Amino acid sequence: MRFSVRAARQEDCTDIQRMIMELAVYEKMADQVKISHEGAEDLTKEEGWHMLRFHDTTSACKEAAPQRIL
Repeated sequence: MRFSVRAARQEDCTDIQRMIMELAVYEKMADQVKISHEGAEDLTKEEGWHMLRFHDTTSACKEAAPQRIL
């Protein structure tokens, strides 16, 4: 498996918010999530915050594999 890593961009914020909510639901803490899509966008602008996007670049997975943002 091969991966590429890049800094998360503003257009990644919807996925960031979705994954935060998925984790919160799994942990039974969805009612405690306070971040919105706009809040995730704000994190991309704040100094000291860094988000990375990991993407599976293997040819068999390019189309089907979801991209993960951390």
